[in-house]
Amino acid sequence: MFYYQLSQDHNRTDLIWNHRTREELREGLESEMRAFNIDKELGVTQALEVSWNYLEFEIKYESLAEELKIGDNYVRLLLEQSKPRFALF
Repeated sequence: MFYYQLSQDHNRTDLIWNHRTREELREGLESEMRAFNIDKELGVTQALEVSWNYLEFEIKYESLAEELKIGDNYVRLLLEQSKPRFALF
């Protein structure tokens, strides 16, 4: 179910997940893996143990940079969700 949901688009007040955010995650993970493998190879040549500091790993989602977020909610989606579905005038 996790991988299925990961492959789907989500456009909720607390989650924006689409082709672009998936691509940004993939690029970030690949970059991190490349850097880790380089460090690991250097560690082997210098007889050092190398480990991944996952606590400092972070993905910057540039596609979401313009989205205003308050707490865990994207304001644009909150406003779109609260728009009336019909006009009274």
